[in-house]
Amino acid sequence: MIVQVEILDYDLETCCDRLYCYDGETSAFPKLHYSINNTVLNSTRRSMHITFASEQSVTGRGFQLSYRAVTTSSACTTGEYVYLPVLEHASPIT
Repeated sequence: MIVQVEILDYDLETCCDRLYCYDGETSAFPKLHYSINNTVLNSTRRSMHITFASEQSVTGRGFQLSYRAVTTSSACTTGEYVYLPVLEHASPIT
């Protein structure tokens, strides 16, 4: 089973706000690279660690994610949508 995250909405300050997605339980694991044009991220493990950093000078809508656990053949559970506005810290999805 892996974690699949889809970025549904993304409105952050381009110079200073960052959404980091890691392929594992902590930020010690490799980052998963994405672009706004490629909004689906798949972990290679059973967990994904997501953090958000902002310097707070300019605010946008923030971002919205959906997530689910996926087996190699089909989705087994679906998570609720998570809305994380700017200046609010993200929690790990495990």
